[in-house]
Amino acid sequence: MIEKVLGYLNDHLDRRRDIVEPKNTGNNGEKHLLMLAYYRNNLSHVFAQEAFIALSILSTEGKLSTIDYIWEKVKYLKMLLSEEFIVRDKLKSFEEFKNVVRFMEERNFLHYNKDT
Repeated sequence: MIEKVLGYLNDHLDRRRDIVEPKNTGNNGEKHLLMLAYYRNNLSHVFAQEAFIALSILSTEGKLSTIDYIWEKVKYLKMLLSEEFIVRDKLKSFEEFKNVVRFMEERNFLHYNKDT
């Protein structure tokens, strides 16, 4: 998915191996930065739910945690950021949260023991 999104922005990006950065070509450098800033503001909302989950997992500092505990952290983080982000909330229930976690696992963003 990320590669597909980057493909749409290819006119504004330079790629060197695994590093992607804004094009900085003469007078057009500012144009590229403005276009990327515009898309950044829109794309942050696309990945917000997954980011809430990832941040909640990272906040455990590597300690083993249950999915219920991560769900509580996600709800708290959503409440804290509710004034900063206006996003379509796909995490209204524990079941929806587990669906997003399954989606993330299917794409190898995370792995978890389903018994906990």
